[in-house]
Amino acid sequence: MPISGVGDCAAPWTGGWRRHRRCPIGRLEEAVRRLGEATAGRPRRGLGHQDADGVAGTAATDDAIGFDPLPLLRALDEHGAVVAVIGQVAGIMHGSRELTGDLDLLWDGGRGQAPALAVAFAAAGASLADDQGRPLPCGPEAFSGPKVLFRSALACGDCCTPALPWGDLPVAAFLPRCQVAAAGGGLVIRYLDRADLIRMRRAAGRPKDLRRARELELLALCGLSQAMLSQAADSRRCRRVCVGQFRGDRESLQRHGMTTFTQLTLTSCDPPEPFTDRLRLAVAAYLARFKGSSREHTESDLRSYLSWCAKRGLDPLAARRPHLELYIRSMQEIRRFKPSTVSRRFSVAAGFYRTCVLDGVLEHSPAEHVRRPAVPAESPTLGFTHLQFEALLTAARESPNPCDFALVAMLGLLGLRIFEATAADIADLGEEHGHRVLRVCGKGTKVVLVPLPLAVGRAIDRATGSRARGPVLLNRRGTRMDRHAATRRLRQLAQAAGIQATRVHPHMLRHTFVTTMLDAGVDLRDVQIAARHADPRTTMRYDRARQNLDRHPNYILAAYMASGT
Repeated sequence: MPISGVGDCAAPWTGGWRRHRRCPIGRLEEAVRRLGEATAGRPRRGLGHQDADGVAGTAATDDAIGFDPLPLLRALDEHGAVVAVIGQVAGIMHGSRELTGDLDLLWDGGRGQAPALAVAFAAAGASLADDQGRPLPCGPEAFSGPKVLFRSALACGDCCTPALPWGDLPVAAFLPRCQVAAAGGGLVIRYLDRADLIRMRRAAGRPKDLRRARELELLALCGLSQAMLSQAADSRRCRRVCVGQFRGDRESLQRHGMTTFTQLTLTSCDPPEPFTDRLRLAVAAYLARFKGSSREHTESDLRSYLSWCAKRGLDPLAARRPHLELYIRSMQEIRRFKPSTVSRRFSVAAGFYRTCVLDGVLEHSPAEHVRRPAVPAESPTLGFTHLQFEALLTAARESPNPCDFALVAMLGLLGLRIFEATAADIADLGEEHGHRVLRVCGKGTKVVLVPLPLAVGRAIDRATGSRARGPVLLNRRGTRMDRHAATRRLRQLAQAAGIQATRVHPHMLRHTFVTTMLDAGVDLRDVQIAARHADPRTTMRYDRARQNLDRHPNYILAAYMASGT
C-alpha cells in the first residue's frame, strides 16, 4: 500500500521519553496509561462500545476498562494484515487528548487480505461477529461482508471496508494516503491522514465527532504555526547571508520610491524558539472566543493568513502594517477575491492581533490603520421570485425523494441556514405551548425553537417516515445530508422546475424567505426576528438589491419611449 508519510517512534531508551511521547505510537501508549488510571476501580455497568452515546463516546463504557489496542495492532502487523486505524485511536496518534474505549479499523476489502486478517485475529484470541452481533468463525469467510465486529482480551471494535455506506466520503481513496508510524521492535501502524479523519468526523456529524474534528483542526493549526516559525528562522538566516547581495538593488528601488517584500521582512525579530509557545497560545486564545460554526469559519480564515505568512517566511507576531497591506493586495490582485471575502478574511487577522494586544502578547496591532476594501451595501445574492419559489416547491413536492420537499420547506419556509437544516435530528422535533416546534442550534451554538407550519410539518413527517431517530434529511445513500448534497439536490430541482438561474445554492432560499415575508406585508422587525438577524440592516441588505432592480429607472424610460420602441 502506498503511504504518504512515516513517523519514526524512537524507543524511550534511545531518544528520550519526551521525544517518545511526541511520536504517534508514544501518544497512543500514553493514552492507554491515562485511560487505565481514569478507569481504575470503576464498576462495570453492562455497556459495550456499541451502546456509547454521541456525546461522551466509548470512554464511558465498560470496554474502556483495560483497553489497550497495541497487542492486537502488533498481531495484525506481524501477520501481514494491511489495515488502517481510524476513529479516535487515529485521532490520539495525531495528538488528540480525548480518550476512547474502542478500536476502529479500515481495510480495502480484497480477498487477498482476508486470510491474513483471520490469522491475525485468531493469534490475538479475538472473537468475531457480524453487524447484527451473530458469532462468526474466525476464518477468511468472516470478512466477506462490509463490516465485522471483533473482541479480544484488551480491545474491541469494528473492522470495516469501503463497501460500508459512508455517504459521500470517498473512503477508498483514504487508504493510499494513510500515515505510517514505526516503533522499536519493528511495530508498524498505519493510521488515517489527519485531513481525511477530519472529513470522516464531520460527515458523522455527532457532537463527539464535531468536537474531535475541531480539536484535530486546532492541532493542525498549531502544527502549522510551529512549522511557519521554523521557516521564518531559515529565511532570516538566508537573508543575513544574502543581504549584501541585494543591497544595491534595494537602494535602487528606494530611489524610485518602491517598497518590496524583501525590505519589509528585513526586520529584527527575536529567536524563533521562544515564539513557538507564544504564537500557539495566541492562536488558541483567539479561537477560544468563538463557538460552533463561527469558530470553524474563523479558524479557516486565520489559517489562510498564517499560511500566507509561512510561504513568505514571516513571523506573524513580527508583522507590521505594510505586511497587512500586502496581504490585502494579494487577495485582491492575485487571488481575485470579492471585496466581501477580502474584508471578512482581513477582519479575522485584525481580530487576532486585537486579541494579542488584549493579552499583552503585542504592544499594538499592526492591522489598526490598514485600509479595508469597501463592501457594497447590496447583497450580491438574489433570491427566487414568488413564482420561481412556487415552482420549486411544486417540483420538490412531486419529487420521488421525500427529503427534497422537506429540504426546500426548511430552507424557504422556515428560513434555516443550510448547516442548521442538515444538522436537524428527529429528536429535535417537539411541542411547546400547543405549537409543533423544531429545536435549531444556530450561529454561536444559540438554540431557538422554530414553529412549524402545517405544510412544513407534513414535509418533515414525510421525510422521516417511520424512523424514530437520526437526521431529518438523508442523502441517497441513507446517511445525513450535507451542504454539498443539498446544493446538488436544489440545482436538480431548479432545473426540473424550469428555473433559469445561475449557481443555485441553499442560501438563495434564505434570501427568498426574507423577501417573500416582506412582500406578504410582515413587519421588518418581525422578519428580523424570524431570520434571527442581530441587526435590522442585515435584513434590509437581503432585500435592497431586489428593490433596486424592481424600481430601476430603465423601466420608466422604456415605458416613456414605448411609442418609439
